[in-house]
Amino acid sequence: MKVLPTVICFGANAEGAPVLAAMRQLPEVLAHRSRLPAPLIPARLIEAAVVNGPWKGLVFGQPVHEDGAVNRHAYTFCLLEQFHRHLKRREIYADASTKWRNPQARLLEGQAWEAVRPDVLTALGLPENPDALLADHTRALDAAYQDVGSRLDTNTEVRPGRST
Repeated sequence: MKVLPTVICFGANAEGAPVLAAMRQLPEVLAHRSRLPAPLIPARLIEAAVVNGPWKGLVFGQPVHEDGAVNRHAYTFCLLEQFHRHLKRREIYADASTKWRNPQARLLEGQAWEAVRPDVLTALGLPENPDALLADHTRALDAAYQDVGSRLDTNTEVRPGRST
C-alpha cells in the first residue's frame, strides 16, 4: 500500500482527483506514529471528503472521538474501495496500462476528427446536427416521466422514501 502511488503513475479526471490525492497521501497516513491508542490517528492526516456513507461511522467513530481522531484501518479500506470504484469507472487511470488507461486520451480532435467525422456519424447512424435527435429523446423521456407520474397515485405499492 505504501508504494502503490509511487510505483504506478496515475492520473484522474475531476471526479477521481480527490480520491487520487488522498491515495497519494496514504503512505504518510500509514507511516504516522501517533500517541493515540491504536489504530487512531489525528484527523488532520486524512482527506475527510472521500469518506462516504457507511464508512463515516467506522472512520470517525460512533460516537465521534472527542479528540477528533480517526481510525486509520477503516480509512485505509474506505480509500481503497473508493480508489477501486473510480478506477473501474476510468475516473482514475494509469496511462501505462492497456486496461486502465485514460479513455479520453485516444479521442480524435481537430483536423483528425474532422477528417473521419462524416464516416463515423454515418456508421453510427447519427445526424450531422444533433439538435433534432436530442429534442426527440427529450420528448420521449418527458413522456415516460409523465406516464409514470400519472400512475403513482393509484399504485399502492409505491411509497416515497429517501435515497442514500
